[in-house]
Amino acid sequence: MTTSAQSLHQEGRGAKDGLLGPKTKICIGTWNVCTMNETSMLAQVTREMKIYRLDILGVSEC
Repeated sequence: MTTSAQSLHQEGRGAKDGLLGPKTKICIGTWNVCTMNETSMLAQVTREMKIYRLDILGVSEC
C-alpha cells in the first residue's frame, strides 16, 4: 500500500521525464556568422544543428 505522499512523488516524477535533470546531457554550440540576412542562412543553421546534434546554439554576427 502506498501513502498519498509516495503517490504524489511518483506522479511528479513521471511528469519530469522529458525535462532536464542532473544527469541529462545537452549539447551546446556557438557559431560566428558574417550575416543572417541571406535567405538560405537560416536553413543552413538548422541543418548544421541537426548534423552536430546540438540542443542549444548561440549565434553571433560579426
